[in-house]
Amino acid sequence: MGRCLRFRNFLWEILKEVCLVANVLILNPVSGGGYIMEKWPEIKRSLQGLDYTTVITDRPGHAEEIAREAVNNSAEYVICAGGDGTLNEALQAMVGTHTTLVPISAGTGSDFIKSSPLDAGSITGLIRDHRKKRIDCGIVRYQGGERYFLNILEIGFGASVMMRVNAKKNSRGGNVFIRSILREIWDLKYYEMVVGLSHGTEDMRATEIIIANGKYFGGGMKASPDSVLDDGMLNVHIIKDIGMVRMLAGLSSLRNGRYVKKKTVRNMVLKNISVGGDPAPVEADGEVLGTTPAIISVVPESVYVLSDS
Repeated sequence: MGRCLRFRNFLWEILKEVCLVANVLILNPVSGGGYIMEKWPEIKRSLQGLDYTTVITDRPGHAEEIAREAVNNSAEYVICAGGDGTLNEALQAMVGTHTTLVPISAGTGSDFIKSSPLDAGSITGLIRDHRKKRIDCGIVRYQGGERYFLNILEIGFGASVMMRVNAKKNSRGGNVFIRSILREIWDLKYYEMVVGLSHGTEDMRATEIIIANGKYFGGGMKASPDSVLDDGMLNVHIIKDIGMVRMLAGLSSLRNGRYVKKKTVRNMVLKNISVGGDPAPVEADGEVLGTTPAIISVVPESVYVLSDS
């Protein structure tokens, strides 16, 4: 019996080398204000020689539907050409499965891939060599539901910034984030929060809470310099009520991650955190979800991603 099982596994490995299991390419045509259409020739070149089926999204939530069908049909790889929002939709169907997520940057920010970079020219080879790894994701339970996130979740200021960014449908890159940040600083708010930590709850006044699995947000700003995608933890950065002038003065340190060393920022590494108090907006992977109260937890080693490391 054992010999038969080993032979069957051997045949399966050989078959995978000869004929890849069906791969699905999810293409979001409105990512980055349509930038993906400019990038399409490069995307095709990066997938040259790979057998895949292309499905174009045409509505919010469609990428999740496509990914779920791909998983149900035992697709080995789901390739997402879009931004962090497209990745986030696909993630909802892929957590806890053996299907591997392949991100291709083509969105407004495309920040997750900066923490797990792929050389576009090597994607086909990496897929053929089955180069993948398991990483963590987070889950947030909030007013209205629950959702996984792959990169970063924000409560407060950053979520308000994302409302402005997402309203600018034809923009992409860091400049749209900077402009939105400046506008939001002008209307800066703080929140009286009740934060649940491992040792109990604390009352605090804060402008922003960043809960990070990846390192980058806002089109390349280093939100969480020490975050690691597969350490089974979330890095938390709480920005206190610092006022408009100090917020403006600290923008350069937000770009390079040095802001975490300031006395006005509290840094923690946790598995779970809850946030209540004043209702504050919540965004995950660039998508605004709702408001607090919210409970956020890490889901260790829960999703496969293509990797060259």
